Amino acid sequence: FKDPGELGEGRLVDAESEGDDLEISFAANGPILIRGNLRLVDAAEEQDMEGSKGALCRCGASQTKPYCDGSHTAVGFEAD
Repeated sequence: FKDPGELGEGRLVDAESEGDDLEISFAANGPILIRGNLRLVDAAEEQDMEGSKGALCRCGASQTKPYCDGSHTAVGFEAD
């Protein structure tokens, strides 16, 4: 597949209580959930987003990639 590697509208949240360690988990048939210090950089290294809590798309249907917009429900995404 092809993707321009741009960051969609920011969906990372600053949550100081989350701590320094990055935790990654997977919602059942849904997004990748992240907690902890995180910095995302686009493919051109022109945009970046920092935060400590968010949800990243793994179904490929989100209009705000790499962030989840809930499209997984509409497209019937099922994780293995």
